[in-house]
Order: sequence, then structure tokens, then C-alpha cells
Amino acid sequence: MDDYLEMLFKLGVIATIGKGKRSKKAIEACKKWKRVYFVTPSGTAAALSKRVKKSRVLAFEDLGPEAIYEIEVEDFPLIVAIDSNGNTIFKE
Repeated sequence: MDDYLEMLFKLGVIATIGKGKRSKKAIEACKKWKRVYFVTPSGTAAALSKRVKKSRVLAFEDLGPEAIYEIEVEDFPLIVAIDSNGNTIFKE
């Protein structure tokens, strides 16, 4: 998905959520577009799914869980893994 991140930011995506390290290209896109990347700890999906209030597919429905979703959440803990200045919690 990192190859398409800048395009998604151009289209209005303001943040992405994942569970691991992103490429240098993704870090640079976050910095350029002043966007953030959030992570959730591995193994928390079942618990976090109960905090999703609304969800709808915006694009690439055929990709299933890799599709682009808009979600509305409540009390959904996230960790900022890449901030809008390109700082990251991951080692280079």
C-alpha cells in the first residue's frame, strides 16, 4: 500500500491505521502531506472491532480487508507511529 499512499493523501485520506513498520516512502508522504500513521498492537483486532460504530468501503471493495474504509470509532486506542513531521517510533 505504501506505493499508493501519496495518491490516497491527495484524495483526502487524513490518516491510516496498520500494525507494523512502513517504508521510507510512506514516512516521506506523511511528512509532505502532514498526515499520520497509527498502529494497534497485534492481537487486539477482536477487542477493537467492538469499538467500531460505523464502517463503509470507499474503494477497492474486491480487496476485502485491504480495501479503503471509512470508519467511525469510539474509545479506540491508537499509537501514533508516524507523525505529521515524519517522526517514527520504528528504528530505521
